[in-house]
Amino acid sequence: MKKRWNYLICASVILVIAFLMSLRNGLFSAGTAEEVFRVLSDSFFVPGIVFAGCGLLGFASSKGTYDMLNFGVGRVMRNFLPVADKHKYDDFYHYKQKRDEEGRTWKPYLFISGCMAVLLALLFTALFYMAG
Repeated sequence: MKKRWNYLICASVILVIAFLMSLRNGLFSAGTAEEVFRVLSDSFFVPGIVFAGCGLLGFASSKGTYDMLNFGVGRVMRNFLPVADKHKYDDFYHYKQKRDEEGRTWKPYLFISGCMAVLLALLFTALFYMAG
């Protein structure tokens, strides 16, 4: 049941963004079906790409792609923050070992929701070309 909520939340956010973009691009003042399909295609494409991109970044992160960057930035920030533990991880090996022990998760609902929005945008694009 919890997985379903994740997909519903993503779909709701995508729909709200698409609706706001549709209002901004003049969906309700469009004169022809061709214009309506163009606006809807543009409105679903943008949040679809954003969500799919976030999902792919999450997938890459779950495989350890950004561990070195995260370790380096944390190491630099600990030098500037007075309350930070200066010796939290002595080296990258221990940091990576700790991250692997904690487990890494990927949130595929971001990627799948984004792909569904892109597919919907492609459907509206096909309808745009059929109407024209």
